[in-house]
Amino acid sequence: MATQPVYLLLGDSLTLASFLTSAYTTALADPVYTTGDRGSLQRIWDYEDQAIENYIAHTNSHGGGTRIPPSPYTGAGPEFSLIAKLAARHTTDGVVLVKRSSVSATLIAEGTGWVGNPVYSAGRWAKSVSGENWDEFQTDVNAALTAISSTPPTLGEVQAIFVALGTNDMAVAGGGDLFADAIEQFVTDLRASYGGSTTPVVWVSPQLGTDVSIPAEVTKVRAAIAARAAADPYLVAVDIDDLSKATDQIHLSPASTITMGERMDAALDAVQPIDPDPPAEPAAAAELWEYVQSAYDVDGLVTLTNIRDRSATTVNDSAGISAADAVIALWPAYAQNDFDATDALHLEVGAVGLISVLWRRGGASSAIEEVKWDQVWGPDGMIQKVRRTDARGHAGPKSNSGTTTSTESGTQYGWSDRKNLPAGYMPSGYDTGQD
Repeated sequence: MATQPVYLLLGDSLTLASFLTSAYTTALADPVYTTGDRGSLQRIWDYEDQAIENYIAHTNSHGGGTRIPPSPYTGAGPEFSLIAKLAARHTTDGVVLVKRSSVSATLIAEGTGWVGNPVYSAGRWAKSVSGENWDEFQTDVNAALTAISSTPPTLGEVQAIFVALGTNDMAVAGGGDLFADAIEQFVTDLRASYGGSTTPVVWVSPQLGTDVSIPAEVTKVRAAIAARAAADPYLVAVDIDDLSKATDQIHLSPASTITMGERMDAALDAVQPIDPDPPAEPAAAAELWEYVQSAYDVDGLVTLTNIRDRSATTVNDSAGISAADAVIALWPAYAQNDFDATDALHLEVGAVGLISVLWRRGGASSAIEEVKWDQVWGPDGMIQKVRRTDARGHAGPKSNSGTTTSTESGTQYGWSDRKNLPAGYMPSGYDTGQD
């Protein structure tokens, strides 16, 4: 089954990034960090449209979360650079980003109270807190994964989780201790819900000296993140202390927001090193299936590929590709060489083989003649013609005896059978040796 790389981004207003405006990003005129449609390799879950869409900064870059006023937020956040970097890791399938940002949110401390629909701000992120950010985010992720799977066979797989929380816990008296007690369980809950025990988590450590922070709590929150990173080989902390703040002395400046996204991606290398996609090989199965569709009757393929739905009116491409995959998997064992979709003989024999697979799996058609398995794959099947054209193949031994050896389905007999001996060769009676 095909897979779609998915990344999750959650947090407070650091991920919302209200200062990265359209005017700023347009003035960049960057060929990579564009403000227009980024294309199908960079996609994001749009809460407003309930759909996965090509990323467009300031149009759907908000993802999900706080609306101030209660309407889609038009600012861009660190995903502006992060999603481009992530797409560079997946140059064939691209990425889907699920993002949710909540202004003034904490991990666990009782800060600004949760405001639900339609604003969705503040509150806590811990799973143990029912009805707040965790539940809303889980709804977003599940909806995104369902949308991905709606074009089967595709499975969304979470590759990593990016978190930016702690700034507002540092603004609450006692928030540091609460944060330290909750962070390990929060990471465990994230992995249990969205990945596995080794799913990478990249956590942005909040800056020193924001205008809302309490010094004693700052120390505890930052120490808890550092300790978690030291104990967990799949959690990496991102340092942003050197990045310039915005005019409110809480959030990051536009340039710093872009740098934060780049650092989040770079930190991921510690647990998910870049492994460039291998050079794309010809999609042999797709080419074989495309050839079959061009050579055979469409109505016949409808019934052959819709084994369990006799009322279907369209060809089931998934069944066709699956049969093509089976042909390509069987090919080396029977032909002693790999299937080559550029070879006309391979393509023609492969097409007949594909039809035989569909019939064998329960398909039927009045428009396409049944192809028996042995017609292609048997000792005298078409596959032998392909095998004999390959230097590694060896044709079966020849005999000038005039007798054909028996097969599983044949009725001929070998020389060990009296019926096949020349007439009069053996005596008609048996000699007992007695006079």
